[in-house]
This record gives sequence, C-alpha cells and structure tokens, in this order.
Amino acid sequence: MKRIIFFQTITLLLFGSALVRANSDTLLPIQKNGKWGFINQNGKIIIPCEYEAALDWGTRKWGKVKLSGNWININRNGKQVPVQSNGTPKIFNDSVIIVSTPNGDYICDDLGNKILSEPFNNINKIGGNFFTYQMVDSIGLASITKGKLTAAKYDVITKFLNDSLF
Repeated sequence: MKRIIFFQTITLLLFGSALVRANSDTLLPIQKNGKWGFINQNGKIIIPCEYEAALDWGTRKWGKVKLSGNWININRNGKQVPVQSNGTPKIFNDSVIIVSTPNGDYICDDLGNKILSEPFNNINKIGGNFFTYQMVDSIGLASITKGKLTAAKYDVITKFLNDSLF
C-alpha cells in the first residue's frame, strides 16, 4: 500500500508539474477601464490593457488585438505585427485565422497573409484542416491546404467525430 501511494505521489509531482507548466502558457483576455490586455493563469499582467478589443489568445504564439481601429497581431512581448489582410480576424486554429471582409472570408496565416486567394462565405470549421462554406442555400467542403474539395451543392455537411482521423 505504501508503494502505491509513493508511486501516485511521484507520478503527480512529475506529471502534475508538467500540466501546470503547459497551462501557465495560456494567456487570458482581461478588460479594465474599457481597454483590453492579457494575464497568465497566475493573474500576472503579461500584456497591459491598452487595446480596443482582443480575441482569445490561449496558447498560440500570436494574439489578435484592435488598436486605433486596426486589427494587429502581437507576440507575448507585446511586439506588434500588422494583419496583412484588411478585415476582422477570427481564430481557425493555432496557426490559421479567418479574416472577414465585405467580399467574403479569407483563410490566412497568423500574420494575415492569404493562404487561399479565393474568398469563402460563412466558414464553419468541421475538423482538422476542413471547413464548410456556403453559397446561396447550399454548402460545400473545403480544406485550408487544398481549397474547395466539393462544389456548394449539399444541404448539410456534418462535423467530423474525431479530428485525429485527418
């Protein structure tokens, strides 16, 4: 019995501290006096509250913030890198953003450079690198690496049950 408790304690110390380290990389948006910034999970201010708006950062290498009416990327040191595509960015995954413009939604890298040159309407991530898009009343399937995989001709395309398949 003592060996089991000892083993559980050692396991918790080894793996528990790894989990704490992994989660401490997460940055959380905060708002103070109408301005946005980020704190870590220990409550330490990492990026001061000086932005008009902020998107969820999580553990990504860039955060998306709005300054003087423009969306920009900032790194964890607060260095600013402008989003290359004009529009409102939304997170797709850790390295891809969707930039919404009046002409449609563009798939961009985390600096705002277009990965796919064609705009899409109503992008909905369904698993892995795949997403659906809408044309009038029909839905099509596309990939961030290959573009359109099917024409928009379906009523429904469901989400994948397991991202690890792709």
